[in-house]
Amino acid sequence: MRGKTPVIYTTAKGKQQESDFMSLLQPFVPMKAYDGSLRLGISYCLPLLKTEKKNIREKGWTTHSKRPDADNLAKQFCDCLGKMRFYEEDSRIVHLSFRKYRSENPGIGVVLERVTDEQVGDPRQFLPDGANSIGVAWEELQ
Repeated sequence: MRGKTPVIYTTAKGKQQESDFMSLLQPFVPMKAYDGSLRLGISYCLPLLKTEKKNIREKGWTTHSKRPDADNLAKQFCDCLGKMRFYEEDSRIVHLSFRKYRSENPGIGVVLERVTDEQVGDPRQFLPDGANSIGVAWEELQ
């Protein structure tokens, strides 16, 4: 906070990571920004740890349930895509999927594509029979 105004800043590490993302994305920047409804899929693969169990090393990957947080990684990556004009604004993304792994092949896999309402699906598919709001469905999960 500066006085009564909140100040948002990016750490040096965050700025370096953003720069790395932008360097990796540079060869794929479209001639024209995507428009319409978009689906964005991100698979974020961190390196396997040297201490991984044998069965994980043999499989070659495992999910990663520790830091960095998925929501922070996704937000930073989406912001980079927006700055590089992959889309006009991130409100275009109507379907977002994010996966976080540790893998023998570290890297980031990305899918960005236009989608129709039918491809995204009817939101009622996520509600129990007879429910008419997400609040009802959420309460039933409790």
